[in-house]
Amino acid sequence: ASRDEARYELRLEPRLSLLDKTCQYRIYQNQSVPEVVETILRRHGWRGQDFLIDLGRTYKQHDQLLQYGESDLAYIKRLCAERGIWFSFSMDARLKIDVVEFKDSPMHYQRDISLPLRPLSGLEATGQDAVWDLQASHQVIQQVVSTRAYYSRDAGANLDGQADLTRGAATTYGEAYHYADEHYQRLGDPHARGDEEDHAESGVFYAQLAHERYLNDQLRLSGASSDAALAPGWVLKVTGGAPAAFRQGALIVRTHCTAARDRSFDVRFEAIPDGNIAFRPPVPSKPRIAGTVPARITSPQRNDPYSHIDGEGRYRVNFLFDRDTWPAGRESMWLRLARPYAGDTYGLHMPLLAGTEVAVAFEQGDPDRPFIAHALHTNL
Repeated sequence: ASRDEARYELRLEPRLSLLDKTCQYRIYQNQSVPEVVETILRRHGWRGQDFLIDLGRTYKQHDQLLQYGESDLAYIKRLCAERGIWFSFSMDARLKIDVVEFKDSPMHYQRDISLPLRPLSGLEATGQDAVWDLQASHQVIQQVVSTRAYYSRDAGANLDGQADLTRGAATTYGEAYHYADEHYQRLGDPHARGDEEDHAESGVFYAQLAHERYLNDQLRLSGASSDAALAPGWVLKVTGGAPAAFRQGALIVRTHCTAARDRSFDVRFEAIPDGNIAFRPPVPSKPRIAGTVPARITSPQRNDPYSHIDGEGRYRVNFLFDRDTWPAGRESMWLRLARPYAGDTYGLHMPLLAGTEVAVAFEQGDPDRPFIAHALHTNL
């Protein structure tokens, strides 16, 4: 700044970015991921006109999902990305608000935008929007994805999933083996449709998602334009001698807009070819819980003299970080108890009474895979 002028730099973000100013430790029970997303948005005062959840796939209800030290925005991003759900923004001209739209299928792409290729020369200004500086980047990606999980309630189940969506492409190589990335409970049918319940969040479902993410990086497109309407989720058709990589259409996945007093409005975009492979957002890192988390055994009966336990020897607990109010005896999913000696029809089990302090551990540090590791003495 000076006496003659002052310059300001502004960063415009949608309202959803405010959810990054939070940090939560929270449990969600018996909800699907879309239902969890809606619960979080409504907790922040969002109403029906503020967001749209328009999904083509079916998503299962989870016994429990745990948000552990993440902001609400980071948690929404991770939950959605893990299941191939992406979101973009639009404007409601009548209400004059921005709307966040959650989608998961190519049928949701916008396909009615076409712009000519016109390299910048600095000598002409036709007043017509165009694209320029088109680039394509190729790389070899994984040929096949294999997954494996373990579900303790069906210990002998075959949960080895595999996906090869390359259609014989020669520019792929190798196997990407994902072990226990997702805690799925059934293998699923590789020929099932995405809206079929048996396919929802199965081993095949996650293997296909993982391979789609790899294939999204096989050919990356980029360019620049003067059209302010370009936005993620739009398929851009380039006319006037477009490079071969752009001829089938470019699905825009990211935009970056800039403008200044001394330069015109400019949109830089990243894209992937519009083809048979759906866009899947990269998955953020999942928090890992080192060590154990304190909790107490619960029961639906006050001063219960007996253990509240199910037929498989599992307990419900009240995590000490949890501030929400639950019905008595329903504060968590059923948790397995680690024992010094156990088997299918034999073992040692000394029942835990309501109020007993326990240390809850997590398989591979995964917040969504808790079990009771120890019981502890307490003065309460």
